Amino acid sequence: MKNAKLLSRDAQKSINGGAAGRFCCEYNYKGQCILWIGPGQYCP
Repeated sequence: MKNAKLLSRDAQKSINGGAAGRFCCEYNYKGQCILWIGPGQYCP
């Protein structure tokens, strides 16, 4: 599951252009967005 989570984070970075300060998301084990994190906060 660790690898799947890393992949989803990488995919998200490519979607967001890897820019800091963008909204990002924490995913559950199904790959669904469960928590939105606003700009300026730490994005895991």
